[in-house]
Amino acid sequence: MRLFAARVFVRDLAAARRFYGKDLGLSCRVEDAATTYCGLLARGATLIEPPSLQRWGGVLATLQDPSGNALQIVQAPMAAMPV
Repeated sequence: MRLFAARVFVRDLAAARRFYGKDLGLSCRVEDAATTYCGLLARGATLIEPPSLQRWGGVLATLQDPSGNALQIVQAPMAAMPV
């Protein structure tokens, strides 16, 4: 699977098959949730939950890729971002 410039590999395919049909997803920490969200929508992702500010101070958004996999992008609270 490719996510922007990153590639995600599954090391143990046999173990991964045990989760086939289960509700699994991938969470990725990003610097700008809104920009990443728009970029993923432009690449064919489907909206599940738009970016929203969480009580803990971060921003979360959830999308679904064209294969039906859930993807959550997480933006850390501003205080936790590197300067």
